Amino acid sequence: MPILILLSFVLAACQQGAEIRIDQKDGRATFSLSRISSDKPACIRNLEVYEGEPKGGQPLWQIAGGDEGCIASVEFAKVPKGFSQADDTPAGLRLKPGQSYAVQASGTGWLAFGAFTAR
Repeated sequence: MPILILLSFVLAACQQGAEIRIDQKDGRATFSLSRISSDKPACIRNLEVYEGEPKGGQPLWQIAGGDEGCIASVEFAKVPKGFSQADDTPAGLRLKPGQSYAVQASGTGWLAFGAFTAR
């Protein structure tokens, strides 16, 4: 029984441990993350953007990596140093005004979700 309680705390610690702020300007979106209830930075390791709801489909844009330090902010379709993006990412990827998007980001010990409509 104590192992199940401990496992529950560990799983809970990895869920919604950060929040995503989405700033839009001139057709661009920047995703900034901060930890909830912690002074530790929200270092992004993976970030995915979906058109509409994820529904188990492939992300429109996906980056992974983050071994080169702590990055807590990412601009859509710009791959930060130390990251790679999915090989099938189309060139010149842009957000469509009026389209809804979902964002999922994760790092060591946290997971965050967000949604926005492109302007």
